[in-house]
Amino acid sequence: NIDTLVAWDTKENCRHNVRVLADLEGLSLQDKEDLSRTVHCESNYNPKCIHPNIVNGVVSSTDFGIGQINDYWHIGTGKDFPSSDFVLNNPEAVIRWMCKQWKSGNKRAWVCYSKGMCKEYSA
Repeated sequence: NIDTLVAWDTKENCRHNVRVLADLEGLSLQDKEDLSRTVHCESNYNPKCIHPNIVNGVVSSTDFGIGQINDYWHIGTGKDFPSSDFVLNNPEAVIRWMCKQWKSGNKRAWVCYSKGMCKEYSA
């Protein structure tokens, strides 16, 4: 079924799930396309993606998972996600949270979106 989530085991399945969740969360078609392009740009639809942010040769923070959730701002006690392991192992929760951020006007928090790099990626 086109409206059903599938396993998060391949890039194609992850893309499918991102788009289904965008629909389930009520994103407009344009927001769904922008979200999908951003996820493609940020993590290549990889729920296990880890990207250290290096400033002056030092890791200043790390982005985790399919939505590249930054540990400094969003992971830990009292933050949006309890741990990096949770983010890496719960892509549905990450995408649902991203959809809420999109609907709240916070999409510029993702570098791929804010710098327009996601426009070069397929949705």
